[in-house]
Amino acid sequence: MMSEKITAYVRFCPNCWGIIYDDRLKDSLVCKNCLENIDVDIDTQFENLPKWFYVFDKIKKWNLQEYKKFFDSFLDFKEFFYKITDKLPWSLQNSWTKRVFLKESFSIIAPTGVWKTTWWLVMWLYLYLKPIYKNKEKIYYILPTTLLAKHTYERFEDYLEKFCIFSGKCKKDVYEDILIYHGKLSNKQKKDIKERIKEWKFKILFTTTNFLYRNFDILKPNKGKFQFIFVDDVDSLLKTAKNIDYILSLMGFSDDAIQLALQIVKLKVQLPFLKWSRLEETLNTIQNLKNKLEKLKKWVDAILVASSATAKPKWLKIKILWELLNFEVWKSNTNLRNIEDTYVDLDNKSLNLVKSNFGEFLKLYESKFDKLINILNNWIFCFIPSDWWKEEVYNVKDYFLKKWIKCEVYENLKDETIEQFRKWDIKVLIGIASWRNPLARWIDLPDAAKYAIFLWVPKFVFDANIAYNPRWLTSIILNLQKVLPDNIKEKIDWDKKITQYLKFLKKISNYTKEYILNNDFIKQRLEEIYWFVNNLITQEEIKNLLLNADDISFDGQSFIVADIAAYLQASGRVSRMYVGWLTKWLSVVFVDNKKAFNNLQKRIKWFYDDLNFKKLEI
Repeated sequence: MMSEKITAYVRFCPNCWGIIYDDRLKDSLVCKNCLENIDVDIDTQFENLPKWFYVFDKIKKWNLQEYKKFFDSFLDFKEFFYKITDKLPWSLQNSWTKRVFLKESFSIIAPTGVWKTTWWLVMWLYLYLKPIYKNKEKIYYILPTTLLAKHTYERFEDYLEKFCIFSGKCKKDVYEDILIYHGKLSNKQKKDIKERIKEWKFKILFTTTNFLYRNFDILKPNKGKFQFIFVDDVDSLLKTAKNIDYILSLMGFSDDAIQLALQIVKLKVQLPFLKWSRLEETLNTIQNLKNKLEKLKKWVDAILVASSATAKPKWLKIKILWELLNFEVWKSNTNLRNIEDTYVDLDNKSLNLVKSNFGEFLKLYESKFDKLINILNNWIFCFIPSDWWKEEVYNVKDYFLKKWIKCEVYENLKDETIEQFRKWDIKVLIGIASWRNPLARWIDLPDAAKYAIFLWVPKFVFDANIAYNPRWLTSIILNLQKVLPDNIKEKIDWDKKITQYLKFLKKISNYTKEYILNNDFIKQRLEEIYWFVNNLITQEEIKNLLLNADDISFDGQSFIVADIAAYLQASGRVSRMYVGWLTKWLSVVFVDNKKAFNNLQKRIKWFYDDLNFKKLEI
């Protein structure tokens, strides 16, 4: 039943832009001129769609036709998603779907384990079957590693089976339209696939970021462009900043548009450092460049969907995405975590190793390690620290094999390996505690992964003599802030200087090393900060204060800082969204450096107030 009219709104009718009263507007309806009478009760709670959608046939047709097509496509995709996965999409996935149908580029900000990859794969199949552009879509999925590319494609094949059954498409024809290129293919396969890419004979393409960088010439859109580009990991993509240019070019942006956007970004970066007399002139220049850019942007209608799962990207060039596509890539910020966090140590306060290896680990912890493995038995992820040599994963593997424990390292993961892990034929998977490592980041096994074991505290080890790294200089300053007594701070005017230094370091934290070295002002300012810090840490009194601090690991040359992202990412493998609930299992850290572990415990509180490590007695 309609409520009483109180207020009239001019040009607010969504259909004819005429006058509409609040009683209709709040019910998501059109004005009386477009629809005179509503003689049925409309329940839209289930689909959460506007009420006019359900009486569209009775409305005089003006501006709502495009919106009707949009909602029809949205509901059609939900049905399609259910046919493929046997589940309805979640509200988060629904929001992504709407943005695709609105032809918007966007960044996916979501925790791991919420079916991002599933949604992407199903969306591709839908766009393959029912393109939303006049021309058939070309879809490009860029993944960070060969392992993930193969694993994702294998999941895609599972969905293809169902797709071919209900769509009536010939499976052979569908496979002809899909290409995957990765490092494990034979030379002949690589050559054949490159030829097909050159000739534009595909509709869906899977490759790694490395392929994009090395083979842009054959991808270059001389015969067309990609309507959809999905980037699974922006951090990996931007190891080479040139890749951003390649992505934008594949979407149809001209070199002139990309250079204009970069000019705008560089000018915006300079704004905080400009004198007042030059500020207005620079702002006018930026506006003129934006006006030129808008004319070039209107010819591009491709969509970019990107995600960055662990950290805010720190590259200047990523900012041109805002100028060209009106979106930014941010980190995924979530508190979805349900893990029992524990540690094992030797009750030795002087245990503060800086550099070690698996042999050193066994000398200290072999009996406890063996006992823990025997208790847990299977479904174990074992992580070595990132400051060990990469080859140490194979030393760990050899150790397990000598104990008759079947295991495999992250470099050898295949679909059959994952199945063997699920069935207990393989009991341990071995990787590196780094957010870049495939085992720590991209393997999603909510039904199998139960235990995460860390051989040493995940950490960064960096030299105190780093001059041009804002991140490390900030870390050293914050460590000094903890230990310097008030009398020294007053003597060197600490508070005033450090406030200025930290503010400056924060401003330039996203700049590349190349940009810093080519900017004389920034370079000189960093050198000033470096020598200020260096003069402090080389003083015997202050060095002793650092050496004696309980959560600062410093040996006179190197600082050790806990790698929070690596720990949260790797341990997060054992807490995943699964059939509507969050799995809860166990994480165990073997402590090699008490100070680094104290640093881990304190810094992790910034993200999880209630996360407390419990000592595991074994």
